[in-house]
Amino acid sequence: MSYELSKVIAKIAKQSNGEMVIKKVPPEKRPTAEGLAKLDREIKAQVERNNYMAFRSVIEASKTNCN
Repeated sequence: MSYELSKVIAKIAKQSNGEMVIKKVPPEKRPTAEGLAKLDREIKAQVERNNYMAFRSVIEASKTNCN
């Protein structure tokens, strides 16, 4: 599914009844390469923990007696 950003923004602007305001992001609030790399590491670590927990859940479930 592909979206054109200009069409999405135009639709949201129409729905806002003229209340939407587009502002420039100040430099101090813009993402940095270091910040994005840190965020990527944090997300990767969380996904790995979730995958490990799911794996352990399957292992534990397989230990139960299903008679």
